[in-house]
Amino acid sequence: MKKNIKNNKTYVIIIVLLLTLTNTINLHAKSKSSSSTGSSYAGSIFKKGALLTDFSAGWGAFGQAGMLGRVSVEHGFSENIGLGGYIGYSAYGESISAGTVSISIDFSIILIGGIATYHFKLSGSPNLDLFIGADIGYNSASVEVDSIYSSAIQIEASGVSGGAFGGLRYGVSDKLALNAKLGYGVGVGIFEAGLTYKMK
Repeated sequence: MKKNIKNNKTYVIIIVLLLTLTNTINLHAKSKSSSSTGSSYAGSIFKKGALLTDFSAGWGAFGQAGMLGRVSVEHGFSENIGLGGYIGYSAYGESISAGTVSISIDFSIILIGGIATYHFKLSGSPNLDLFIGADIGYNSASVEVDSIYSSAIQIEASGVSGGAFGGLRYGVSDKLALNAKLGYGVGVGIFEAGLTYKMK
Protein backbone atom coordinates (compact mmCIF):
# COMPACT_ATOMS: atom_id res chain seq x y z
CA MET A 1 0.00 0.00 0.00
CA LYS A 2 1.25 3.47 -0.87
CA LYS A 3 0.43 6.70 0.95
CA ASN A 4 0.10 9.70 -1.34
CA ILE A 5 0.57 12.67 1.00
CA LYS A 6 1.78 15.94 -0.51
CA ASN A 7 4.42 16.79 2.11
CA ASN A 8 6.80 18.61 -0.27
CA LYS A 9 4.54 21.64 -0.72
CA THR A 10 4.01 21.81 3.03
CA TYR A 11 7.73 21.87 3.77
CA VAL A 12 8.30 24.59 1.15
CA ILE A 13 5.60 26.74 2.79
CA ILE A 14 7.17 26.13 6.21
CA ILE A 15 10.60 27.26 4.98
CA VAL A 16 9.14 30.38 3.36
CA LEU A 17 7.28 31.31 6.55
CA LEU A 18 10.37 30.76 8.70
CA LEU A 19 12.44 33.01 6.43
CA THR A 20 9.70 35.66 6.45
CA LEU A 21 9.43 35.58 10.25
CA THR A 22 13.21 35.79 10.66
CA ASN A 23 13.40 38.75 8.28
CA THR A 24 10.57 40.53 10.11
CA ILE A 25 12.32 40.07 13.47
CA ASN A 26 15.63 41.31 12.06
CA LEU A 27 14.04 44.43 10.55
CA HIS A 28 12.21 45.17 13.79
CA ALA A 29 15.41 44.72 15.82
CA LYS A 30 17.32 47.07 13.50
CA SER A 31 14.65 49.74 13.70
CA LYS A 32 14.67 49.55 17.49
CA SER A 33 18.47 49.67 17.73
CA SER A 34 18.50 52.81 15.56
CA SER A 35 16.06 54.65 17.85
CA SER A 36 17.45 56.70 20.70
CA THR A 37 14.98 55.61 23.40
CA GLY A 38 13.02 52.53 24.50
CA SER A 39 15.44 49.68 23.69
CA SER A 40 13.18 47.15 25.42
CA TYR A 41 9.59 46.81 26.49
CA ALA A 42 8.37 46.62 30.07
CA GLY A 43 10.15 43.56 31.46
CA SER A 44 10.93 40.20 29.93
CA ILE A 45 8.26 38.39 27.92
CA PHE A 46 8.46 35.34 30.19
CA LYS A 47 9.16 35.62 33.92
CA LYS A 48 7.85 34.36 37.23
CA GLY A 49 4.16 35.29 37.51
CA ALA A 50 3.74 35.91 33.77
CA LEU A 51 0.46 34.84 32.15
CA LEU A 52 0.68 34.45 28.37
CA THR A 53 -1.93 33.47 25.79
CA ASP A 54 -0.72 32.16 22.43
CA PHE A 55 -2.89 32.21 19.31
CA SER A 56 -1.24 30.15 16.59
CA ALA A 57 -1.86 28.32 13.34
CA GLY A 58 0.34 25.88 11.50
CA TRP A 59 0.87 22.65 9.65
CA GLY A 60 1.74 19.08 10.46
CA ALA A 61 -0.03 17.95 13.63
CA PHE A 62 0.59 14.23 14.07
CA GLY A 63 3.45 14.60 11.58
CA GLN A 64 0.93 14.85 8.73
CA ALA A 65 0.45 17.58 6.12
CA GLY A 66 -2.67 19.03 7.73
CA MET A 67 -3.82 22.34 9.18
CA LEU A 68 -3.66 23.10 12.90
CA GLY A 69 -5.15 25.92 14.97
CA ARG A 70 -4.44 26.25 18.67
CA VAL A 71 -4.94 28.53 21.68
CA SER A 72 -2.71 27.96 24.70
CA VAL A 73 -2.27 29.64 28.08
CA GLU A 74 1.01 29.52 30.00
CA HIS A 75 1.83 30.65 33.54
CA GLY A 76 5.36 31.35 34.78
CA PHE A 77 5.89 29.30 37.94
CA SER A 78 9.54 30.39 38.11
CA GLU A 79 11.95 32.46 36.04
CA ASN A 80 12.53 29.44 33.77
CA ILE A 81 9.59 27.03 34.19
CA GLY A 82 6.14 27.46 32.68
CA LEU A 83 3.02 25.29 32.92
CA GLY A 84 -0.27 25.62 31.08
CA GLY A 85 -2.83 24.08 28.80
CA TYR A 86 -4.14 24.23 25.25
CA ILE A 87 -7.16 23.54 23.08
CA GLY A 88 -6.97 23.19 19.32
CA TYR A 89 -8.30 21.74 16.11
CA SER A 90 -6.52 19.82 13.37
CA ALA A 91 -7.65 18.36 10.06
CA TYR A 92 -5.81 16.36 7.45
CA GLY A 93 -6.44 13.72 4.82
CA GLU A 94 -4.57 10.99 3.05
CA SER A 95 -5.10 8.61 0.17
CA ILE A 96 -4.09 4.96 0.18
CA SER A 97 -3.99 2.82 -2.92
CA ALA A 98 -3.40 -0.90 -3.42
CA GLY A 99 -3.78 -2.16 -6.94
CA THR A 100 -7.12 -0.99 -8.28
CA VAL A 101 -8.46 -0.11 -4.81
CA SER A 102 -8.28 3.53 -3.67
CA ILE A 103 -9.24 4.79 -0.22
CA SER A 104 -9.50 8.43 0.91
CA ILE A 105 -9.45 9.13 4.65
CA ASP A 106 -10.22 12.50 6.29
CA PHE A 107 -9.43 13.18 9.95
CA SER A 108 -10.99 15.96 12.08
CA ILE A 109 -9.43 16.21 15.52
CA ILE A 110 -10.14 18.26 18.67
CA LEU A 111 -7.04 18.61 20.86
CA ILE A 112 -7.02 19.25 24.62
CA GLY A 113 -3.98 18.97 26.86
CA GLY A 114 -1.29 20.42 29.07
CA ILE A 115 2.17 21.86 28.39
CA ALA A 116 5.40 22.28 30.34
CA THR A 117 8.17 24.58 29.15
CA TYR A 118 11.72 25.59 30.01
CA HIS A 119 12.77 29.14 29.08
CA PHE A 120 16.34 30.26 28.43
CA LYS A 121 17.43 33.57 29.91
CA LEU A 122 19.36 35.68 27.39
CA SER A 123 21.24 38.62 28.86
CA GLY A 124 20.66 41.82 26.93
CA SER A 125 17.66 40.42 25.01
CA PRO A 126 14.53 41.08 27.11
CA ASN A 127 12.33 41.06 24.01
CA LEU A 128 13.36 37.55 22.95
CA ASP A 129 12.00 34.42 24.66
CA LEU A 130 13.55 31.09 23.61
CA PHE A 131 12.04 27.89 25.03
CA ILE A 132 11.66 24.15 24.72
CA GLY A 133 8.75 22.11 25.99
CA ALA A 134 6.58 19.02 25.99
CA ASP A 135 2.85 18.44 25.80
CA ILE A 136 0.51 15.63 26.73
CA GLY A 137 -3.13 15.58 25.75
CA TYR A 138 -6.19 13.79 24.52
CA ASN A 139 -7.28 13.91 20.90
CA SER A 140 -10.94 13.34 20.05
CA ALA A 141 -11.02 12.36 16.39
CA SER A 142 -13.72 11.78 13.81
CA VAL A 143 -12.80 9.83 10.68
CA GLU A 144 -14.50 9.80 7.27
CA VAL A 145 -13.63 7.05 4.79
CA ASP A 146 -14.44 7.35 1.09
CA SER A 147 -14.26 3.93 -0.54
CA ILE A 148 -16.49 1.17 -1.86
CA TYR A 149 -15.23 -0.76 1.16
CA SER A 150 -16.09 1.96 3.70
CA SER A 151 -18.41 -0.31 5.71
CA ALA A 152 -15.61 -2.81 6.22
CA ILE A 153 -12.98 -0.27 7.33
CA GLN A 154 -12.70 0.62 11.02
CA ILE A 155 -10.25 3.35 12.08
CA GLU A 156 -9.77 4.50 15.67
CA ALA A 157 -7.76 7.74 15.98
CA SER A 158 -8.80 9.08 19.40
CA GLY A 159 -6.54 8.64 22.38
CA VAL A 160 -3.84 10.02 24.66
CA SER A 161 -0.58 11.15 23.11
CA GLY A 162 2.28 13.59 23.59
CA GLY A 163 4.87 15.63 21.77
CA ALA A 164 7.86 17.95 22.07
CA PHE A 165 8.63 21.39 20.65
CA GLY A 166 10.99 24.35 20.62
CA GLY A 167 10.12 27.92 19.90
CA LEU A 168 10.52 31.63 20.37
CA ARG A 169 8.57 34.76 21.15
CA TYR A 170 9.64 38.24 20.12
CA GLY A 171 8.04 41.25 21.80
CA VAL A 172 6.69 43.97 19.54
CA SER A 173 4.87 45.97 22.25
CA ASP A 174 4.23 45.87 25.99
CA LYS A 175 1.34 43.44 25.45
CA LEU A 176 2.02 41.66 22.16
CA ALA A 177 4.70 39.33 20.83
CA LEU A 178 5.20 37.24 17.70
CA ASN A 179 5.58 33.51 18.29
CA ALA A 180 6.81 30.52 16.30
CA LYS A 181 7.29 26.84 17.13
CA LEU A 182 8.81 23.75 15.57
CA GLY A 183 7.80 20.36 16.95
CA TYR A 184 6.19 17.00 16.60
CA GLY A 185 3.22 15.52 18.42
CA VAL A 186 -0.50 15.75 19.12
CA GLY A 187 -0.83 19.30 20.39
CA VAL A 188 1.88 20.96 18.33
CA GLY A 189 2.49 21.12 14.60
CA ILE A 190 5.71 20.66 12.67
CA PHE A 191 5.48 24.44 12.31
CA GLU A 192 3.26 27.01 14.05
CA ALA A 193 3.26 30.81 14.12
CA GLY A 194 1.03 33.47 15.59
CA LEU A 195 0.60 36.14 18.25
CA THR A 196 1.13 36.13 22.01
CA TYR A 197 -0.93 38.34 24.33
CA LYS A 198 0.76 39.17 27.63
CA MET A 199 -2.03 39.14 30.23
CA LYS A 200 0.44 39.65 33.11
